[in-house]
Amino acid sequence: MITQVILPGPLRRFADGENTVAVEAETVGEALGELVKKYEEIGERLYDENGEIRKAFNIFLNDESVGSLAGLNTCIKEGDEVSVLVALAGG
Repeated sequence: MITQVILPGPLRRFADGENTVAVEAETVGEALGELVKKYEEIGERLYDENGEIRKAFNIFLNDESVGSLAGLNTCIKEGDEVSVLVALAGG
């Protein structure tokens, strides 16, 4: 199924300036994998050397963190959006 992956500003330059990228996938992990197939440079920034999402990013399905769902195995339904957000820290 086709879903939109919404990119944060820092990754857009590696996706030809696009803020959303349409991909075909059944899970959040597949969606991110398809994104990286289209734009390899995003993969270098999104994933660490162990293939895990870098701590600098949070992944959401619609308005919910995938960490509170099934992680990257979270299934995508028609109309869902995957968002890659820059993690904020501070106090």
